[in-house]
Parts: sequence; C-alpha cells; structure tokens
Amino acid sequence: MPIQEIGLDDRGHLFVRPAAACADEFAYIDRAAMGIRWNTQLRALHAYEPARWVSRDLYKQIIAAVYGEYGVQLKVTPGTLWSRIPADVRKSIEALDLNPTAG
Repeated sequence: MPIQEIGLDDRGHLFVRPAAACADEFAYIDRAAMGIRWNTQLRALHAYEPARWVSRDLYKQIIAAVYGEYGVQLKVTPGTLWSRIPADVRKSIEALDLNPTAG
C-alpha cells in the first residue's frame, strides 16, 4: 500500500500517512502493542512516545506494526510527499525501502 506522506508534525515528531483511500483502515493499530497509534486528526500513524525514537527507527517500527497487525506492507512511492523531513533522514528511509533487510 502506498504511503501518501511522511512528515514531521508541529512538535517535530515523525508521522506516516497511508494512501488517502485507506487512511481510516489503521484505527486499531494500538492492538499491535508496538507503541504506535492512529491519530484521527492527522489521519496518520505515529508513536505514543515519539521522543524515544530516532526518525529512521520510528519509521521501521510503524511499518512493522502495520504489517504485524494488518498484514499490509506500506511502501514509499515516487508520489510520497516528504514534509519537513531532513535530507539525510529521507535518504535513510528510502534506503530501507530499497533494501528491506537493511539495518
């Protein structure tokens, strides 16, 4: 499933917004008990305790939680929007999608 947007919220915390057509599909992600929750206002996934994560690791955790709970693989696409994401963080996230076994 494509990722519509990866960004930083007003507090600088990473969020992942799935494709718009599927956005409410992850309302029960907290059942995965992986520290990830659904934000209905943002229509995006993010962490309960975002300060304990570096962005790359939080991205990996979000992807793993969605896959583990729903069996859905979220993927960066050429159409993914990057909002306030530093270039080095973007590059590390894109590398994860190019090589799923990385780090």
